[in-house]
Amino acid sequence: MRMTSASAPVDLAGVNLYDPGLYARGEPHAVWRTLRAEHPVYWQQMPDGPGFWVLTRHDDVCHVLRDFRKFTSEEGNLLTTLGTRDLAGGKMLAVTDPPRHTVIKRQINAPFTKTAVEALEPDLRRLARRILVPGLGASPSTSRPRRHSIPSPSPPC
Repeated sequence: MRMTSASAPVDLAGVNLYDPGLYARGEPHAVWRTLRAEHPVYWQQMPDGPGFWVLTRHDDVCHVLRDFRKFTSEEGNLLTTLGTRDLAGGKMLAVTDPPRHTVIKRQINAPFTKTAVEALEPDLRRLARRILVPGLGASPSTSRPRRHSIPSPSPPC
């Protein structure tokens, strides 16, 4: 992605932040820079729906993420889901507010404490050797990644 000049503000009248083309063309940086400078809180009208609010400054985003009483994640975070609300809202960690968020996070994090991961290290090293060592002496080929990725197990959680 090519960076644009820092001094060139963008006319936001025709900008659609929801349009993948904005990012595919590789020039969203000037748009976001202009938004941060001129509209740190921006309303993006959708052509076929009500639209959505955009926060463009890091500190503002952090404030909103911390204040779950005013800004909920329970409704989800997808802009459109087949014309319905986000079905994951209130059920998955990223779209759940405390106290449920705290309970889910505690359950998810338990297998990933330093002690838990260190206990897995010998088995993971053995598994890595069993999968990788046979192919280390082979000549490079396009089948090598497939040959080594198929036997990889799911994470032990």
